[in-house]
Amino acid sequence: RTSVLEVNCRDLRERVSTYEVAEEDWDERRQQEEMFQLRQRECNALTKSLESQCDNLRAELQEQHRIYDQEREECRKCEKVLESKLQTLRKETETHHDSALDMVSLETTIEQLKEEIDLKETETELHELNEENLKHELQETEQGYKQ
Repeated sequence: RTSVLEVNCRDLRERVSTYEVAEEDWDERRQQEEMFQLRQRECNALTKSLESQCDNLRAELQEQHRIYDQEREECRKCEKVLESKLQTLRKETETHHDSALDMVSLETTIEQLKEEIDLKETETELHELNEENLKHELQETEQGYKQ
């Protein structure tokens, strides 16, 4: 009987030992579950924080994009104004250049006219001299006939 009792005691001890190990495993799993839940709450908090930061960054990016679009539009308008001014200046330059060419042409024409006038004056003087010479010769001829 003693041996049966000893076997039963040993079986009970083994069961108690198994239950103790199972209880320790259960405690360890419970601690792991608590740690998991803690980590999950931390992850959720970090996720919310990151989502909030992302929302703020998106809003900031949208604002910067809006400002960029406004500045780009202002640049386009300025570019058009400057192109218009450039075209106006080009036309004025062409006009001044044409005027300068016209002035050169006019000065050349004036010089040519002055030369023609001088030539005409010289021709006129020569005609007048010829006339005077012819008159003088005529007078001399008439006087020669009269004598």
